[in-house]
Amino acid sequence: MRMLEMLRYTFGPLEILALVLFTLLLTFTDYRPSWVLKHFKGVFGQSKQKTVKDVPGPKPALPIFGTTWLFTLRYNIVKLHEAYAAQHTLSKTKLPSTITPEPALREQQCSLYLAVSPSSPLPAYVRMLTTVKHHITGTQALTVTHKGKALGEKWQELRSVLTPELTSAKTILQFLPELHQVTEDFTSLLRGLRDGGNTVHNFELLANKISLEISDSGQFTGICVLVLGRRLGFLDKDLGTLASRLARAVKEHFIASRDTYYGLPLWKLYQTDAYKRIVQSEEEYYDIISELVEVAMTEEMETCAMDGIQSVFTSILRAPGLDVREKKAGIIDFIAAGIQGLSNSLMFLLYFLAKHPDSQQRLFEEVQNMYQITGDSLKEAQYLHACVKESYRLLPAAIAIARTLETDMELSGHNIPAGTSVVCHTWLACKDETNFSRPDEFYPERWLPGSDRKSTQNSQFLVIPYGCGRRMCPGKRFVDQELHLILAKIVQEFEVKFDGEMGLQFEFFLAPGGPVNFTFIDRH
Repeated sequence: MRMLEMLRYTFGPLEILALVLFTLLLTFTDYRPSWVLKHFKGVFGQSKQKTVKDVPGPKPALPIFGTTWLFTLRYNIVKLHEAYAAQHTLSKTKLPSTITPEPALREQQCSLYLAVSPSSPLPAYVRMLTTVKHHITGTQALTVTHKGKALGEKWQELRSVLTPELTSAKTILQFLPELHQVTEDFTSLLRGLRDGGNTVHNFELLANKISLEISDSGQFTGICVLVLGRRLGFLDKDLGTLASRLARAVKEHFIASRDTYYGLPLWKLYQTDAYKRIVQSEEEYYDIISELVEVAMTEEMETCAMDGIQSVFTSILRAPGLDVREKKAGIIDFIAAGIQGLSNSLMFLLYFLAKHPDSQQRLFEEVQNMYQITGDSLKEAQYLHACVKESYRLLPAAIAIARTLETDMELSGHNIPAGTSVVCHTWLACKDETNFSRPDEFYPERWLPGSDRKSTQNSQFLVIPYGCGRRMCPGKRFVDQELHLILAKIVQEFEVKFDGEMGLQFEFFLAPGGPVNFTFIDRH
């Protein structure tokens, strides 16, 4: 009675009614805390099959907002992982190869979250992004839905038509001479932009330039040499207006996507600032890239050239059964995402070598005699491969791999329905001592044959920056080759240094925080 009297003096009748209704909502609906269900199980002696709602995690999930309201203030994801990791370990799970390899899930600490109801084909955020893209382009691009079928028939149709050249080893080898020239131009640009102390300030701008000039397609998707079949002069000493606009628009798009996807989903109720920024940035880089594509298409139709450097673009142009808008939208998706993916991976890689001079010296000894870097010489450079993979492990551009289940399945005792998203937090798994000894240390030697620094037999499945299965980045070979090539060239020419520590920020991809200033000292 005393409690009721306190409530009556503290709250008005409407407030008390709202509090009672909210309590009933939590108690008798799926938004109740997990301890309520456990209590009733104990009382009635009944055992209910575990579902997604029973997966341990932050509670409660509210209508519209889910659990995002719990993270409006700063929080430490590592602490969150520590709190629920044991319950989220899928130690005996076997998944279809279309989702992720079973050994990867056995080693990774995975968290599950309900992204959609079983009857809904895709998360609300993706449906929103699809609507925006459809409004701007007049069609659906490769990475979004097409009448709810992007996970199935239509997505497979688009992918099979637009990406076969990107997965061809022959195509990648054909691009090697052009990539050599791009790399030569890049190192020359570095020399010209150094100050009196050999420091290149705002290196991230240069990394964006080389991404625009050379990248791939897929998860870290394509840039102009590969996709358009021509260089566009982004490595000129003065950053052109076009390149600057494009890089800025893509960066803004990823930041707005982050704010929309991970923030409070108020965009479901009205057009928030983040939603408006997504629309504006989509329109900006669609207009820029569409103009480039139109010029390239006109030249291609006039010349009908089919040399190796133009084969990817030509294959897209001549793809049967697709509207020209679908082809253009696919090209635009390829170009847009690569700016952030490749440039960030390059900066992380150079940072680790700059902070570990012994590793940098060993790499120099391996590549110093590569006067002509060929596909074969790159394959034989074991320490070069080890450095790239170790950088992927410690600072991957994509910190997690998400898949939406196509069929119902049981994961770690929980019945997970089709339409549920499974997120494998590969970054956290790669920094877990149960998977790697001394996981926070940059130690490329752990990837060399005979190394005993890998504490799990299948730990190579933990480092999957391009994803895996059917949705693995189709440009994996290309971006891997380019990172190896440019790293070998830079280490041949320069000793790389970095003063201080590199900050980090999350822009949907993991990115360096603040200006990045590298020092490049001539070796000869």
